[in-house]
Amino acid sequence: MRYDVIIVGASFAGLAAASRLKGRRVLLLDRKEIGTMPTSACGAPLRIARDLGCEGAVAQTHPSGYIYTPKRAFKYRLPEPYCVLDYPRFCKLLFDKGGAEFVRAAALGVSPDGHTVMTSAGRFEAECVVDASGWRAVLAKSLDRGFVDTRTLAFGVETEATGRGEGLHFWFDPNYIRGGYAWNFPSGRHCRVGVGYFGENTGLVKIRGGLARLLEALRLSPGHMHGGYIPFALRRPTVGSLFVVGDAAGQSLPATGEGIRPAIYFGLRAGDLVRDVIERRASREAALRSYAALVEGYRSRYDFLQRAQGVVMHLPTVWMTLTLAVTRVDWLRGLWLPRYTRAFPSAAWTGR
Repeated sequence: MRYDVIIVGASFAGLAAASRLKGRRVLLLDRKEIGTMPTSACGAPLRIARDLGCEGAVAQTHPSGYIYTPKRAFKYRLPEPYCVLDYPRFCKLLFDKGGAEFVRAAALGVSPDGHTVMTSAGRFEAECVVDASGWRAVLAKSLDRGFVDTRTLAFGVETEATGRGEGLHFWFDPNYIRGGYAWNFPSGRHCRVGVGYFGENTGLVKIRGGLARLLEALRLSPGHMHGGYIPFALRRPTVGSLFVVGDAAGQSLPATGEGIRPAIYFGLRAGDLVRDVIERRASREAALRSYAALVEGYRSRYDFLQRAQGVVMHLPTVWMTLTLAVTRVDWLRGLWLPRYTRAFPSAAWTGR
């Protein structure tokens, strides 16, 4: 059977794109079942869940954030509430909005013309193909072997510990990790506690050791652990005739590692443009150009955050503490924090 659209990757970006294509022949492919094996801390603005009609997946809402150094603790009142999502529930709700056909299979590559996807379950054809396969960018890499730059990959390990709390908590503390940060996101009856490293050549043992020390400090016992790579540099949004979205396109925000918001935003926009192609309102080439222009319009912001990451992650403790103290000054906080939280227009979530 030939499909209108094939989307490889059934997490935030792929599901967002599929949600815009209801009524079309859409095939969603993933090597794992939908909503399983999360690699995200699942923190996102509450408005996203509300506007997408997925508020039932909100595990806990947080109006404030906290940043810690070995010297001080800083509290930030967020310009808008954030939440922690129940990943399986959120994925299921978003999947139901699209009505795509799902096949569990590993993607192996795509034909040069961008119409045929090779998988462990056979070949599938479509007019448009979306690569939302995560940091590995399986389809894009099959067309361009140098597409994935391993030098721009962060790595994180997280566990769900039984416990409760309030607020989103971040540690810039060498006692837990140098060149990265640690976090604790209370999520109902659990806390999502993790450590991430933004640099090359650190061992998994070192990261897990930092996580163990943080859990001990919080008096929490670890549960199931998971981890993965996070791109921290924007990649090309199109390769040949592919639309590349989410971590496959390096769309996680540098410095913070926030990936859900950009993945869903660009996934929705890609879905809109693909629908224009299927409904003959635009050619595939024109849609690819529009999508590339949209993403490239954000490149200066990504580059700024990447430079900030390079500086902040290696600041001595005393300078980190001073920097955070300065950013809490009311007028200065009013300049940068709202810009960060409102970087992606709200209209995208509702399709207006």
